[in-house]
Amino acid sequence: LVVEADESDGTLALYHATTLVVTNCEYDHPDHFKTPADYFACYETAKRNAGEVIESERLGVGVGEGVGAVERVLAALPVHNRKNARAAIEVAVRRGHALEAIAKVLPDIVRELPDRRFQQVWPRPTLQTPQTAHHRLSVYTDYAHHPTEMKCAVAMARAQCRGTLRVLFQPHRYSRTKALLNDFPAAFAGADEVLLCPTYAAFETPVEGGDIADLYKACREAKGDSPRLFLARSCEEAWEHARNAMRSDDLTLLLGAGDIIRLVPKVQQDLSAPPTSRRRILIGMGSNTWKSDLNLSVDYVKTDGPAGRPGAELVAAHPTLLPWMAGIPGTVGGWVKMNAGAFGHSISEAVRRVKVDGRWIDRAACGFAYRQSDIAGVVEDVEFASPPARSGLSDAKSFLARRPAFPPRTCGSVFRNPAPDQPAGRLLEAAGAKDLRVGGASVWERHANVIVAGEGCTSSDILALARLMAAAVREKFHLELRPEVRGLVV
Repeated sequence: LVVEADESDGTLALYHATTLVVTNCEYDHPDHFKTPADYFACYETAKRNAGEVIESERLGVGVGEGVGAVERVLAALPVHNRKNARAAIEVAVRRGHALEAIAKVLPDIVRELPDRRFQQVWPRPTLQTPQTAHHRLSVYTDYAHHPTEMKCAVAMARAQCRGTLRVLFQPHRYSRTKALLNDFPAAFAGADEVLLCPTYAAFETPVEGGDIADLYKACREAKGDSPRLFLARSCEEAWEHARNAMRSDDLTLLLGAGDIIRLVPKVQQDLSAPPTSRRRILIGMGSNTWKSDLNLSVDYVKTDGPAGRPGAELVAAHPTLLPWMAGIPGTVGGWVKMNAGAFGHSISEAVRRVKVDGRWIDRAACGFAYRQSDIAGVVEDVEFASPPARSGLSDAKSFLARRPAFPPRTCGSVFRNPAPDQPAGRLLEAAGAKDLRVGGASVWERHANVIVAGEGCTSSDILALARLMAAAVREKFHLELRPEVRGLVV
């Protein structure tokens, strides 16, 4: 009986093997083994229980004066598979099998490795079509999710890739991401692009320091010749970028032990069919819209007309109509669609009706609520009425004097207030968010709910920073922040 023993839950220590083959031993599974000492103790117990122990790292990768056919098969394998095969040969030899007999079956054995061990999923002969035959594109998947495994898989991909090597990586479990955080960046050495996907939780709840944003930050800060780095909102989005960016001789590697494997049917379908159509997203000035820096099938189209004018022009022309909106970035249409506001007020207080896709809609039918509306379609124009009388309201100059001027390259408030008595800015400040920075993105020193895009800032930097901000509040207050900025996923 041959068993692939898994140490993840500690049951390895219960095995009493006649022969125990140890391929490698490196700290992992921090969800079960709280310290490296606990982890290695499990191995030592299994070794003491075994009749004999073969450690592949102490074996030579050849068989000395062995059969030439065996040596030829071993020489053609990647180094780690060569070590695994050499250990299997050693077991067979100790059981009395001749090298000549081993040589006959070894080629078939190495061709029948388990799935997801550097498995090529594109091209496949049965899926080749006239449209794809001339494209020299390749996609592999690998189960590797520990930094050492990943480094090996990336090295194999690099050896085969003559074009751009893109690695799509999905971390497996928050606890592992946190425990091995500083070991991951070096695992991507040799890749040209790395796309990080949200952590696969397995059965875990989020762990502070184990989010994909933490890994992105660690990779962003790594020294040396780092690959181009992107943060994706999903595995599907990461693949969309790879599909759109792929050129002849490029290789894409899907890396991880989570549900990233579900991309394989989509990869095979997408690469055997014509390109998909592009999507259109209409925006105003874009001040409340986050745009990914991935190569996605999206076209952003700026709206024009009365609703497309800057909101600042409206406030300047009518300083008592919407005084609390003075200094807020955005367009009139964007303000209305998200029911923007400040100082306890919102733009819906002054709206009479809205023109959407050529049809006027009364205010009551717009479904206005805190930072949202039920308006579907393009806002083309807005008709305002004087707001109801309120004590304490003054003109725009008074509100503008109370508001700190936003620095250049900000999106205004990032998160909604969880409740009227729980301003997001105060929660973020209490959670220490003002100290957060990712790449060129930082939290504004004057307001913890504002992100500033500094020198070298990328869209992925902003996405990662927003995730870290939300995680800080979740950890300290057990509250989930919801973004005001369209497109952010935290």
